[in-house]
Amino acid sequence: AKEKNTWYVKAPAFSFSKISGLDAYLSPEMKSTGEAIGYDEKLTRAMYKALQASGIALTDHGTVLVTVADEDKEETFPLVQRFYKLGFNIVATEMTADYLKERGIKTRVYGKICEGNDEILRDIRSGKINYVINTRAILSGKHYEDGYIIRRCAVENNATMFTSLDTVRMLLEVLEEMRILDGTLEKLRLKIRRLTEALDKNKKQQQAAQEKFETAQEGLKQLDGQKKALNDRFSELEAAWKNLYEAYYSEGEAEKTDMTAEAADARFRGLKE
Repeated sequence: AKEKNTWYVKAPAFSFSKISGLDAYLSPEMKSTGEAIGYDEKLTRAMYKALQASGIALTDHGTVLVTVADEDKEETFPLVQRFYKLGFNIVATEMTADYLKERGIKTRVYGKICEGNDEILRDIRSGKINYVINTRAILSGKHYEDGYIIRRCAVENNATMFTSLDTVRMLLEVLEEMRILDGTLEKLRLKIRRLTEALDKNKKQQQAAQEKFETAQEGLKQLDGQKKALNDRFSELEAAWKNLYEAYYSEGEAEKTDMTAEAADARFRGLKE
């Protein structure tokens, strides 16, 4: 139900594992032992919350076991195809596997339990199978014993099981939304990582530029010191030349007055050296 901008989803909870020997196949006369409600602004997220709250273990990767009645195969195929596109491994009992492989779905085949092959049960017990999709041949009235054993094994070992294709369809909508969200988050993480790297690189460049600037400033200080020393030396030389000039051309200094300009220059050069 949708109220204003919020979706509310109610999911039933069943206690098959608490009743030994009970067939876990859902039928119209069955009643749930509890309910869970999930709500969110988006329908898929509300469904995700409701399914989780009802005790269903959700994962967006792993292995899906498919074993369905003949009359359900056509409806089941596009659902399995969606699991396959999401990257799930597909395993199935013989007849279901043949149907899927003929239509391009890579499928691992399990032998029949009634013929002594217990590989399915061993894989369910070991946790290798994440989802079990199983339907009975209601229209033809065929209730295979293998299906009952698979359902009981799934319930007893907490493997998520679906006997309604409508519920599988809803699960896929949730998983596809999760995958899109994960992809968006991954793109954001990549963008943040690249921005961080760019900032770090820019910071290093700024640091290098700052070091060059400080080195240049130190060089300028040294040049200023050298310039000041040269100015001081020039002032000294200028004063010495002035004194020398005055001494050479002042009255009463006959011997120096008679000194030629060339001699004065030579003496000045001697002072500089």
